[in-house]
Amino acid sequence: MKSTAARQSVRPGWVVPFLIAALFILPLQSALGQDLEPRRWTHLPVGSNTLALGYAGKETEIYFNPLIGITDGTGDVNAWIARYNHAFDWGGKTARVDVILPYVSGTWQGLVDGEPGRRDINGGGDPLLRLSVNFIGAPALEGQDYVDFVTDNPVRTTVGASLAVTLPMGTYDATELINVGRNRYTLRPQFGVLHQRGAWSYEVTTSLLWFTDNDDFFDSATLAQDPVWAVQGHITRNFSGNFWLGAGLAYANGGDVAIDGAAVDFKVDNVLWNLLASYRITPNQSVVLAWQQGRTQVDVGTDVDSWLLSWAYAWGR
Repeated sequence: MKSTAARQSVRPGWVVPFLIAALFILPLQSALGQDLEPRRWTHLPVGSNTLALGYAGKETEIYFNPLIGITDGTGDVNAWIARYNHAFDWGGKTARVDVILPYVSGTWQGLVDGEPGRRDINGGGDPLLRLSVNFIGAPALEGQDYVDFVTDNPVRTTVGASLAVTLPMGTYDATELINVGRNRYTLRPQFGVLHQRGAWSYEVTTSLLWFTDNDDFFDSATLAQDPVWAVQGHITRNFSGNFWLGAGLAYANGGDVAIDGAAVDFKVDNVLWNLLASYRITPNQSVVLAWQQGRTQVDVGTDVDSWLLSWAYAWGR
């Protein structure tokens, strides 16, 4: 344990952005599919706010059901994402709310019955709202009390749960097979554990995604999808010089699809991995650079290569 004088020299302005930066890798689930989000359960000081702006690029190989008649499918997507976060006291525990707003510009191409086809989209993606509570290892603290707790507990474990909802407000055209918006609600409960040991952090998060039906799918059909379960793990390390590095791995399975009650040849069976780096450029500002790949394990699905650059500004702690 450090002395009182040493603890007083650790200012919240230098601690918080370094911790919060992990939250603004801007998970791409709202705009680009499955997420891979490290430090999901970071203990934040009560009253802190963060605004982040990010740009993500994604290249996709798309494998359609042969019965659809589309082959050689590719996607080239650019996404601009805004995210706001606020931490607050919920019965003595630290809670937070996240709001994510994506905007997408993309081109999808392929051969439709042997003829070239193209789909260009510029529009908003489905926004996401999420409420999280760290119910173990993250007391509701602010200011110097928060800094003292972090300093005095270099080894600590945080356990949390959350519920996110994706709203069907994105750009959607029922006459097209490929869309940015999903035209359905998605509910995502999560449970996670974060263990911090000095400069190292180890984290595991489990998720379950429930989908409402899209009753205005392509050609006026009704699309129903079974739940998808997912698990992800991350290792990150802090370094002197105000930066940290991380790596993650995720797997998702399930999500069998039926159209007008008839099962189709599609399910989620994806593996994702990423590498990322964060650097604190000022006491209140951080930047994150991330690279991610995803590969489908079945014949119908997508292979994805993406990268992200984001900037975050924190205040109010």
